[in-house]
Amino acid sequence: MVALKELFPTDPDDRATVEKVLREHPRTARFVERLQVHARHMFGAPVITLSTRQYDDWDPPLTVSIYADFPPDEFEDRYLQLVRWMNDNPDYDLDAVTVLLRRRSSEATGR
Repeated sequence: MVALKELFPTDPDDRATVEKVLREHPRTARFVERLQVHARHMFGAPVITLSTRQYDDWDPPLTVSIYADFPPDEFEDRYLQLVRWMNDNPDYDLDAVTVLLRRRSSEATGR
């Protein structure tokens, strides 16, 4: 879980909640570690964050947001590649984690 610490929120309460979820869901912790490596391979230098904010009762306990630089017309292809990779990963559990892919704004990327 050491590699995941860099993805944790800075707020101490949010950080403690993320740590608790990952301790309760060790398969999800393994998945997020693999996802972090894969996202860096796929997108170069993405910004990845973890959150336990749930908007509805049925939302999974953990959300991984991946902010990456790529042209807008590549979003669908990149997203589908990511989904295929996730579905092939035995530790991916839809009931435990939501993964969001977000394109960084053109102001941030210059594209």
